[in-house]
This record gives sequence, structure tokens and C-alpha cells, in this order.
Amino acid sequence: MVNWKSLESYERLLAAIVAANGGKVDFKLVAHYYGEGATYDAIEGRFRKAKKDAAALAEEAKDRPVPKSRSDKPASTVSPPRKKAANGNGVKSGRVTKSTPRKGAKGKFQHGSDEEDDSEGGGSSVKSPIKKEPSPTSEVEA
Repeated sequence: MVNWKSLESYERLLAAIVAANGGKVDFKLVAHYYGEGATYDAIEGRFRKAKKDAAALAEEAKDRPVPKSRSDKPASTVSPPRKKAANGNGVKSGRVTKSTPRKGAKGKFQHGSDEEDDSEGGGSSVKSPIKKEPSPTSEVEA
């Protein structure tokens, strides 16, 4: 298991990055990105140990197989693209659209379509026979 908090792990990681790039490092560009007054010569001098360690890591790793990355998955595991919704409802650009309630001719709210089957008594609206009267505490006179 790698102890990423140790200095040796960071030195080995730097050497591995140098080895992965064929031992080539653009010291001028590294000095530019590093900033803080770093120069080509300072960066090149600091990388001498990393380049020596990179050569040793490359020699050590030549008999090991290269580990697979996530992008090495076979194409069959990739899910096919999803079809777009045939009607106007559904998911559009990552957001779900919902139909908004509209007030019908009889004063009740309807969802989706204006067609409701009230011909056979199903879906009839029942009004409560109890009328709500205002409570005496709701109106306070000053």
C-alpha cells in the first residue's frame, strides 16, 4: 500500500512521471509553470535525481504488465445512447418537464388533456354541504 504522505512516495511518483514520458522533461516550461523565480537550470538540477530514479523504475518495470485503465473497457459495456421522448413531455436537456394544471370549463383543474369521461357518472365532483363560516376571532375590531 502506498503511503502518499511520505516524501519518498512523492519522489517515486515524480520519477514515475518522468519515466512515463520517456525521460523527457521540458525544463523551461516547468520553470514557467512553477514560477517563483525558478529557472531552467534550477529545475534541471532538481530533476537530476528524478531522472536517475526514473531510469531505475523503467528497468524495474519492464517485466511487469501495464495495468488497465478505466478507458480500456471493452466497447460492449458502453451503454447505447438513449432515445429522445417521442411526445412533448419527458426529459429535455437533463430537466423533467411536467404538464401544468389548466382550469377547465366547469371550474375544476385538469391535468394533461381536456378529455375527461364524465358521461357514466365516474369522476363527478362532489361539493361539501357544510359551509364554512368566519370565526369570531378572525375579525378583531380596534
